[in-house]
Amino acid sequence: MDPVEVLVELLREESASVALERCKDWLEEAGLSVEVHEKEEALVARRGEGGVVLSGHVDVVPEGEGWTRDAFGGEVEDGRVYGRGASDMRGPVACMVSAVEATEAPVGVVLTTDEETTMEGVRSLVDREVLGEVPLVVVGEPTGLRVAAASKGVLWFRLRGVGERGHGSTPRGEGGRGASAVERLVEVLGDLPHHPIRLEYPGLGPATAAVTGLRCEQTPFNVLAGEASARVDCRFPPPGVAEDVEASVRSKLGLPREGVSLEVVKREPAFLGSEEVAGAVVGVLEGVGGSSGVRSVMFASEAGHWQRVASTVVCGPGRIERAHAPDEFVTVGELERGVRAYEALVGWGGP
Repeated sequence: MDPVEVLVELLREESASVALERCKDWLEEAGLSVEVHEKEEALVARRGEGGVVLSGHVDVVPEGEGWTRDAFGGEVEDGRVYGRGASDMRGPVACMVSAVEATEAPVGVVLTTDEETTMEGVRSLVDREVLGEVPLVVVGEPTGLRVAAASKGVLWFRLRGVGERGHGSTPRGEGGRGASAVERLVEVLGDLPHHPIRLEYPGLGPATAAVTGLRCEQTPFNVLAGEASARVDCRFPPPGVAEDVEASVRSKLGLPREGVSLEVVKREPAFLGSEEVAGAVVGVLEGVGGSSGVRSVMFASEAGHWQRVASTVVCGPGRIERAHAPDEFVTVGELERGVRAYEALVGWGGP
C-alpha cells in the first residue's frame, strides 16, 4: 500500500468512526485478524503470536481557524500532504497500515478514536489486558522518528467561583457587600503557583500550571457576576502522579475555600519507559534512517497507559509542531521513512 494514498483517504474522512472502519478493511486485506471493540470504539488487529504492537489513533482535533486549504481535502502539493491529522496522527497510522501489509512477521495494531479527548479507549483496553504478553508497544505520535522514553502527564481542572451579585458601584468590605465570583476567582488564581509540585525530569523540566481560559456569566459593566470559572492545565514529569499534583494544588490554594471549588476534568499519567529498551529501538532504526538518540517529549500520549502492561516507546514520522495548527501537513519523505521504520521494527520483533 502507498502511505500517501492511504493518508489522503483517511484525511478526507472527518469522522473517526469512518476512518477506523477503513483501517479495519486495510488491515484485514493485509492478512491481520481484526477485532472491533465497540464499547471503546477501537480495534485490535493481530497476525501471529507476540510481535511488536503499533499503537495509533484516528481521531483528530476540530478544524479551527486560519486554514488556507481544505482541512479535510487531503491535498498533496510540493511533496506535502495537507489535512487535519496529517501529523497527529493519521500520517503515522497510514505508515503502520502500509508497513504491516509489506511484512509477514507477527505484529499487532491498536487504533483508538478518543485520544484527543478522554483516552478512555486505551485505558479500558489496558485494564482488560487485551494484548496479552507482547514485547513492545510503539506509540506512533510524531517525533521525527526519534525514540522517546519519557513524557509529561496531564491534570486538567476547573476552578469555579460563586459570589455576590449586585451593583458594580457598591463598595466591598466592612459594612458593604461580599466578594463577587470574579473577585474570589482572581484572588485564588493569584495564589496559583507556576510550578505546582517540586518535581523535574531531564529533558522535561518541572511541573507547570497554566491558566488556559476564563469565563463568567454575561453581565453589563455595572453588574457583579455571581458565577465564574477558570481552566487550568497542569503538566507534570515522571515519576509524578496526577493525584499528588492535585493535592499540592489544593493545599497551595487553601482549598476548600469559601466560594471556590476545584473540579478535575482530566487525568493522564506521565510516561517513563526503559532507557535500555529505547536504546535497542534506536539501534534498529539507525539502519533505516531513523534519528539517533533517546529523547523526552512534552506532550502526553497513550504511552502513559500502555506502560502498565508492556515495554513502550513513542516514535513516529512528522513533527508535533505542525499538529493542531492551520495547514497541518506531513511530507511524503517522512511518510516513506515512517513505513521503513515500522517495517524494521516489525521485522525485528522487539527486545
